[in-house]
Amino acid sequence: MTSMTRPVSPLCRRYAQSLLKTALDNKAESNVSKDMEDIGAMLERDDVLSDFVDTPIYSRKDQMAVIEAIAKKAKFHKLTVNFLKTLVDNKRLSSIANMVHAYQTVLREHNDEIAVNVRTAYELKKAQLDELTKTLKTTLGKNVILTQNVEKDLLGGMVVTVGSVMIDDSVKGKLERLKLNLKTGTNENANMKEVG
Repeated sequence: MTSMTRPVSPLCRRYAQSLLKTALDNKAESNVSKDMEDIGAMLERDDVLSDFVDTPIYSRKDQMAVIEAIAKKAKFHKLTVNFLKTLVDNKRLSSIANMVHAYQTVLREHNDEIAVNVRTAYELKKAQLDELTKTLKTTLGKNVILTQNVEKDLLGGMVVTVGSVMIDDSVKGKLERLKLNLKTGTNENANMKEVG
């Protein structure tokens, strides 16, 4: 499951909703959203920072000093800085990656967007991605944020995941279902006729 489609804990959702509401009220949503995206990227690429926020041995004073230094260097908006300080004060800094994910989720909900993950055997061309996005938007009735992952072992076709729903139309998936049907003696393909 990708980060876009993984579930959000109720606690992280409450923090994220509060941050988004404050950002919208202060007309700073674009600044805060960019900051949260930057924080997520920092955590992904910087193992030292990731270990720092995950390690409970540091005092609040140490955590606050590091957060303030990072925020100053990255030029985070004051609402983002206050949010990070609140996490430190409430001993929730170790949940920052989940808070970033929760914020991005509630922001998509606010913008009437839905995250869709598409796994394909080969990278789709821009025209194909555009057509797929358009079809999914019409079908789902929401703006679609599409993420594509290439997995050669799918052989062909695609696997589409929307929330907790997965539609497997890959060649690999079809072969596995056929193998299972042959093994159990069931025949889900009514239009196939026995030969012989």
